Amino acid sequence: MGTKIVSTEQVAAELRRAVIQKRKQYVMGGALVNGFAKLNSAFPALADLLMMNQYGKKLQSFFGKARGAETKSSLALKAGLAMVIFSVALYGVIFSLPLVPISTANKLALTPVLMVVSEIVFWVGGALAGRDVVSRYRNYLDPREWCKPKEKAS
Repeated sequence: MGTKIVSTEQVAAELRRAVIQKRKQYVMGGALVNGFAKLNSAFPALADLLMMNQYGKKLQSFFGKARGAETKSSLALKAGLAMVIFSVALYGVIFSLPLVPISTANKLALTPVLMVVSEIVFWVGGALAGRDVVSRYRNYLDPREWCKPKEKAS
């Protein structure tokens, strides 16, 4: 992983040095590690971004995937979201059919076809994007959720 393994004698010497200096906190590893620890205490989001971009894949390959975590490729996620958005656009076409200058019989024939195609596109897009993404965006699009007061995280 790129982290140097040190001997127990070195750890004992560093621990002894921390006790002699009467330090409550002591970071072993030199100036770079100390600097990164200070960056983490001042700006944890920035430290996480820097660290996880560099070591995230290494950590995942070392420890394995989290149980129940689904990872989707970027292309599959984007294609799935595009298909879900396209299905919503198809429903918009259904509502604009009365304004289109075609016969009423054609409008009546197109409406169920567009509805079925829209549902198929939605579910295929949902399968590509993943269950978590679809349930999150379903809550955003549900009108019943718009007027509910937001819960405060404690």
